[in-house]
Amino acid sequence: VIKSPTYTAYYSGLSDKISLSKGSEVKTGDVIGTASVVPCEIMDDTHIHVSIRVEGNYVDPLTLINSNE
Repeated sequence: VIKSPTYTAYYSGLSDKISLSKGSEVKTGDVIGTASVVPCEIMDDTHIHVSIRVEGNYVDPLTLINSNE
């Protein structure tokens, strides 16, 4: 989970080797972890799931790409 002033991002499917520790500041371009296998989707290629919430409501993550957040 990564929190910003305006949204909270939830990442699923990362390996156990997370590159950051709790409370770390995350900047654009920082590596947060490595994609791994999602156990319930073992037949799919390696990938991650990203969910974004703004004020508690889910939003399309693509709306934040290329934003200043």
